[in-house]
Amino acid sequence: MLEKLCQNGITPKDLEKEYSTAIDKGFKAGEEATFKTVYAAMTLALHELYGFGRERCWKVLVNADNKIIEYLTDHEIIEDVWKKLRLRINFREPFDRIEEDGP
Repeated sequence: MLEKLCQNGITPKDLEKEYSTAIDKGFKAGEEATFKTVYAAMTLALHELYGFGRERCWKVLVNADNKIIEYLTDHEIIEDVWKKLRLRINFREPFDRIEEDGP
């Protein structure tokens, strides 16, 4: 099969480049979809649990967006949540991804 590709001017290096490009595009598409889903879920949770309306939800989303820009890494912001609120965020856990440390 490789011989036929090479006969048509396609090299293994071409295939590697295309593969890498496709992987990058896939991750970027997944990343954007994840952010959209999390923002929407948080907005609905605030509305359903605490009665937040449009204005307060907007303020929370803008503030959260600023935090994402402010912190350099996910580890840094997760550590800050632990220090300030004693909530552990651990996505390696399949079910209990958010845990409390005592009352």
